[in-house]
Order: sequence, then structure tokens, then C-alpha cells
Amino acid sequence: SETKYDAECVNARDAVNRLEAANERDRREQLEAQSESKRQALRRTQEAAAEARRRRLEAQRLREEAEYLGLFEEVPAANGTGQVVAPTSNQAMPATTTAPAPVTGEAARSIDGDATPQTATDLNAIREELRRRQEIPE
Repeated sequence: SETKYDAECVNARDAVNRLEAANERDRREQLEAQSESKRQALRRTQEAAAEARRRRLEAQRLREEAEYLGLFEEVPAANGTGQVVAPTSNQAMPATTTAPAPVTGEAARSIDGDATPQTATDLNAIREELRRRQEIPE
């Protein structure tokens, strides 16, 4: 009877160990599935944040570009008459985080009316301004 008892104990221990191992496997699989869903959610959040950042930077760049081009180009009239009006302060673009550069050199003289605008100098000023805006850290 003693050997029969030992065999039953061994079988019971084996059965308990198998059940515990199966339960542990199930628990690990559930934790892994939960971790994977959290990783996917984090990835989606990061992608959404990156997309929002790209859109914000693009919108800011377009605003700055429109503001800058508004300084040099005429703005079409909003009333649909076909007349073109020069840009004025009340037609300014929405405020941006950067302040406009002060007017100096040839641009200041042409505003004052002292000198006729020189195309090459104006183009160089435009190029310099565009370079300056591209170098602004984000």
C-alpha cells in the first residue's frame, strides 16, 4: 500500500506541475498580448504627434512665406472688381512667433523713395531673407 501511495503522490505532483505550467503559459501569453497592444497604442500616439508636428511646421512655413511674399507682391482685391491693390497693414497675415526683420540698406532707401529699386539687389535681399528664415532653429 505504501508504494501505491507514493505513485499516487508522484502522479498528483506531476498533474499539479503541469497545471501550474499551463496556467503560467496562459498568463505570459496574456501579458504579452497586453504589452503588444500597449506598444501599438504608443506607436500610434507617436505617429499622430509626429504628423501633427509636421502639419504645424508646414502651416507655420506657409504663413511665413505668405507674409514674406506679401511684402513684395500686390494682393488681389477681395471685392472681385479685378483691381489689384498694394498690401497694407490691415491685410497682414496672422501673427507669427518671429518678428519681422528691420528694413535696412537698399530696401530702406527704396521705401524712402531716394533710389530706384535695383532688381539684382532686391533679389539678393529676398534670397538672404529666405536663407535667414530657413536657418531658424525649430
